[in-house]
Amino acid sequence: GMNIEFGPNARIVVEPGANLTLQNCHFTGACNQMWQGIQVYGNSAGNFGVLATPNDGSINIIEDAVTGVATFQYPILNFATINAGLASIPDFNTLNGLVSLVFTNLWSLNVFNTANAQLLLRNVRFINCFMGINASWKPSQNDVIENCSFTTTAAGLRFPFTGFTRGEAGIFAIFNGTMLIEGCNFQQMKFGIRTNASQSLTVIPETVTATPCIFNNCLVGVSSRNFTATAFPNVQITQNQFTGCATAIQCQGSNATVFGNTIQNGAGQSSVGILMMGSSYAIGRNNQITNVSRGIVSEDTDMSGGLIHANNGVNIDG
Repeated sequence: GMNIEFGPNARIVVEPGANLTLQNCHFTGACNQMWQGIQVYGNSAGNFGVLATPNDGSINIIEDAVTGVATFQYPILNFATINAGLASIPDFNTLNGLVSLVFTNLWSLNVFNTANAQLLLRNVRFINCFMGINASWKPSQNDVIENCSFTTTAAGLRFPFTGFTRGEAGIFAIFNGTMLIEGCNFQQMKFGIRTNASQSLTVIPETVTATPCIFNNCLVGVSSRNFTATAFPNVQITQNQFTGCATAIQCQGSNATVFGNTIQNGAGQSSVGILMMGSSYAIGRNNQITNVSRGIVSEDTDMSGGLIHANNGVNIDG
């Protein structure tokens, strides 16, 4: 393994066709600043880089990165410019629009043309990153994320995100392929998982140990949207644990299956258990929802339809 401190303009690059395996590595930022993170590239010719970690019990730590792992090429971010832009935002710990402010080139042609890498990650600890994983614009390669954790500690984020008490997202993806997330842990994030127009998202316990995905004190646990006119993506969110989340699960324009989840907040906390908007869904088989303002909210489902059955609610206002 390696212990490396990176300066603010430093990054690790995995080129198309290359394969990088991490084993007992610890990467962090130097001089009380963030660093750029790991970028894994693909290309339009079908070559793709792979970032992997072995299933041998080794633990890798990626700390203080703007994006711990990105599956595309992105220019070096100017931290002074980001910090200046954040100065005009009154409450950046709750505002949802920071992705566009920080990643101004995320919708550029260069990002599209390099976004076809693959992630096979297990036992990676993402600590105090603005974004743990950004797997956007991937046309085909499928990602597997197992037993990883995404945490914002009491120390918060470093410059240029001074004052941030939450990372933006543990896992973020726009227009990606199939993503399997097993037995991961999300602590004190704005979004645990946030996807938009993904082909398929599965959030389930780890298959061998049955360890569930755990979401603690996130503003939103899992958010899955589809803003396109294409077919609904398949979303499966089953047998996970949500504690202290303002909204545990929200889906829009999705074909969602949600069952066996435990959603629990403190008494008096204003929150929503499950929010479905314009989705075709089945919410059933023992979702346990406790101490929330609204247990299950369904909007704009006249055309899509939804099924809600066999759930348990305790101390729910509505």
